[in-house]
Amino acid sequence: MKRSRLSLVAAVAVAAVLAAGKLSLGAEPGVGPENFSFWLEGPDGSAVVEAAQGQEVDVLALMKVEQGEVQGWSFGVCHEDQSVVTVTDATVTGTDTATVNGGNPPDFETTTTYPGGVTTGVVIQFTQQNFLAPTDRFTALKITYRMDGVAGSATRAVFCDSLGKPPVDSVVVVGGQSIKPAAMEGADLKVKKEGEQVVKPFLTTSPAEQNLPADKTATVQVKVELGLSDASTKSVGVQGWSYGITHDGNLLELAAIEPTELTNTSNNGSAPDFYAVNINPVGGAGGTVGAVVSLGPEFYEIPLDPGQKIHTETFTYRSAVELGENDDPVTTKLSLADEVLGDPPVSAVMVILSDGITLTEGDMASITLVPPTGRLRPFVRGDANNDARVDIADGVWILSWIYRGGMEP
Repeated sequence: MKRSRLSLVAAVAVAAVLAAGKLSLGAEPGVGPENFSFWLEGPDGSAVVEAAQGQEVDVLALMKVEQGEVQGWSFGVCHEDQSVVTVTDATVTGTDTATVNGGNPPDFETTTTYPGGVTTGVVIQFTQQNFLAPTDRFTALKITYRMDGVAGSATRAVFCDSLGKPPVDSVVVVGGQSIKPAAMEGADLKVKKEGEQVVKPFLTTSPAEQNLPADKTATVQVKVELGLSDASTKSVGVQGWSYGITHDGNLLELAAIEPTELTNTSNNGSAPDFYAVNINPVGGAGGTVGAVVSLGPEFYEIPLDPGQKIHTETFTYRSAVELGENDDPVTTKLSLADEVLGDPPVSAVMVILSDGITLTEGDMASITLVPPTGRLRPFVRGDANNDARVDIADGVWILSWIYRGGMEP
């Protein structure tokens, strides 16, 4: 296997640790190429990246680690037609790489641009105390392309081993050994056709920040809004939508999902012909929504202009934990989920002209759990474990108190 200068630097660092007796040579058992993936995606999460001639667009290089402790990596990203795009910048600033070393930058990082692409190489820490643990999504590098080609032209960016002198290998380093990921997916770079109209839908939640007394009874409401970005160039009629929103189930409980008046009157004054919500979906803590405004024979839509947002649902949350008066507040953030929650998984899409266009994540709400002050939980008969609900757990609590010396109700 070819060894690039970047790979050699990583090997030297690992050799120094070996000499100190802190690391054993050899890849971790069971860790192979199938445990690693590289891929490229644009600002909307798509592998098809479009921008007008002369405009710049950012493309993220990402990594997935299913097993093993990654000590470093290197890769090249090449584009096939240099007349279509030019790399104007490549940086780890603002990516996960910038904080991978215990919150700090890696001990070694170098990124170089070329007429045909970019290379990067990282050693997380020379002493091997910090490493990259398994993760589904790690942003390794941000590449900025300028669209130079004529309208309608295109090229493809791919991971490669041909850039640099000597050429840089596309590998991860685990246990001091280089492993080439089994999956390395590129992205299409396209110059928009002249006069082409663009639709870029998003989902956001508001208010951006709010406090929730952590007493398992108080609630907060979060507005879900669908919209079109300012970069959209045409108005649309929304025929339906679906999405999931995840939360930290250790901190929050989703109590309800309710449609707004706009949603309930979207079908010519009536509710949508199809509408379903799930506050306890398969796949994790969160909620899902699916709506089709009209199934015919008359088809109705919600009009939406570029830059406009519409409030479609309200999510109600309460705390899943209790904080004492001396506990510190805890902040948690909601996230948009695409094909994560539900069985089958629910896609995050807006339906326009019978086509599902993927929603991108806009600003998502943060909820801060704070110690409750100046309030007592109302008495609820039968609520032995004091969680504001009467269910089977209360019976178990009482039996434990009577027969096993458990805590008093």
